Amino acid sequence: NFAADVSDTAKHRFSDDYAIDWLGEIVYATPHIRCGDIRIHFYLDRVRLQVVIAYVGRHLRDKSTY
Repeated sequence: NFAADVSDTAKHRFSDDYAIDWLGEIVYATPHIRCGDIRIHFYLDRVRLQVVIAYVGRHLRDKSTY
C-alpha cells in the first residue's frame, strides 16, 4: 500500500496540493501510504534524516479528478 510517487497529472496539474513549506523551502510530499480511503503523504528529508508527515486524509486530486 505504499506509492513512491503520484501520477504525472497530479504533479503537473495539482502540484500545489502536494507542496509544503519545510524549513523555508517548498518541497513536495508525493510519496504516500494508502490505508483504505485515507492517504498519508510525506516528505523524506534525506539531509536531516527525517520523515515529515504532510497530509493525512482523503485522496488528493490526481489524474482521476476532472
